[in-house]
Amino acid sequence: MVFYITETNRYSDAIFPLFSKKAWSDMKLTLHCKPRQDIIATLRNHEYPGYLNMIEHCNSKDDISYIRLDMNLAKNDFKTIGKRIDLCNKLGKCSTTKNYYDGINRLYIKKGITSEDTDLVLKWFDEVALKRLNEKSKEIRERKSQ
Repeated sequence: MVFYITETNRYSDAIFPLFSKKAWSDMKLTLHCKPRQDIIATLRNHEYPGYLNMIEHCNSKDDISYIRLDMNLAKNDFKTIGKRIDLCNKLGKCSTTKNYYDGINRLYIKKGITSEDTDLVLKWFDEVALKRLNEKSKEIRERKSQ
C-alpha cells in the first residue's frame, strides 16, 4: 500500500513496506496517488481515494500486477493490525503481546482505531478497490487485443 510518512505516523513505511520502491518510482504511479493520506486517515475514513486514482492511471499489465501485489500485502497487514488491536484490548500488556503492545497502543488504540475499522478497510479493498482493479485489467487486456 502506498502510504506516506507523516509527523504523526513515522512508522507507516515499516508497517507497509513497498515491495520495490524503485519499481514504483519507475512506473510513476505514486505521482497519481492523490489525495495522499497516512494509515490512520485510511482507517478512520475506511477508504483510500488516492489508491483508486492510482489504479485509474495504470497503463500496462505490469502496473496492474504491482498494484495487485501491493493490495494483497496491505490487506494482510490490515488483518494483522486488526488481530493485534483485539489482542491488546483483551489481554493488555502481557507475555503474548509484549513485542507489539506499545506500538499498537501508541499508533492505533490511543487514536481511537478499532479492529472494526480494519475490517471496514478490508471490506473496501475487496468491494471497491479490487473490483476497480479487475475492471481496469480487463480494459487493458481488451485494448491490447484490438
